[in-house]
Amino acid sequence: KKNTLMYIANRPWKRFSQPYSSHLINSVFFELNFPTFSDFQNYLSNRQIDNNNNPWFSDIYQEVMSCHLPGNFQ
Repeated sequence: KKNTLMYIANRPWKRFSQPYSSHLINSVFFELNFPTFSDFQNYLSNRQIDNNNNPWFSDIYQEVMSCHLPGNFQ
């Protein structure tokens, strides 16, 4: 009996499946639903600086949006 490997991956390997299909039998693939960077920018755009209670929000906002907020000494 050959040694059999089981692959566990965080995304489907569709582009690799044809040449290696015989090696991918019994493998498990997970397609995680991560938001895209544009989704994150949209999220940030809809947040309010003046009433957000996250202490790190203004730092993250400035970094992602490439801006400087008044009163922040970065």
